[in-house]
Amino acid sequence: HLSVPAGSALDVSAMAGGLVLGTGQKLSGNRTIVGNVTVNAGATLSAGASVGLLTLAGNLTLNGGTNSVEISELTNDVVNVTGNLTLSGVSTINLTLLASLPVGTYPLIKYAGTISGSVANLQLAGYPLSRLSAALSHNVGSKSIDLVISGTSGALVWQGGLNGNAWDVASTTNWLNGGSPDYFLNGDGVTFNDAGAANNGVNLVGALSAGPVAVNAVADYTFGG
Repeated sequence: HLSVPAGSALDVSAMAGGLVLGTGQKLSGNRTIVGNVTVNAGATLSAGASVGLLTLAGNLTLNGGTNSVEISELTNDVVNVTGNLTLSGVSTINLTLLASLPVGTYPLIKYAGTISGSVANLQLAGYPLSRLSAALSHNVGSKSIDLVISGTSGALVWQGGLNGNAWDVASTTNWLNGGSPDYFLNGDGVTFNDAGAANNGVNLVGALSAGPVAVNAVADYTFGG
């Protein structure tokens, strides 16, 4: 694992072919890599120690490798390429959501030169089950590979009473959606009001990524799991 911390730079321009990453190798950091970088199958590129910006002062080739991206509504990892971007084989954009993502466009990779290949050379991983759709898009005008979230999330009201009052994903219909029973999907906004107060002990099951959460009831709700 090669990490370039903030305030430093790594110069690989003298290396024949630049820096070539192979199986099990990872490059991460918040600063600048000088020279060309190739990410082959089994290798990983990751901007930031957490969320951050990694600048590649040269060309980037994604050739079957993985670009790991931490992302929230307000910020996300970005790889900034000052040269050309080459997409070959099928590389993976692997998301780690730090919070639920609303509808919008999130730039992930920027480049200043030319692009070879297309988003057909990329696959998306890590986006949770949701009513919203996630897709990768090439923005020709801004010269970027973007994550585009589209669709309409649910606006659910807690009803409870089933499966031990489980709040889970796509399993238990403990919610009302426009008055009809429904299950929760990631990104849904949820409200706990007096309609579900008889089932005010909510059992959290698994990883949940909700949109806006509102508790507006005379009774107290408790959440555990």
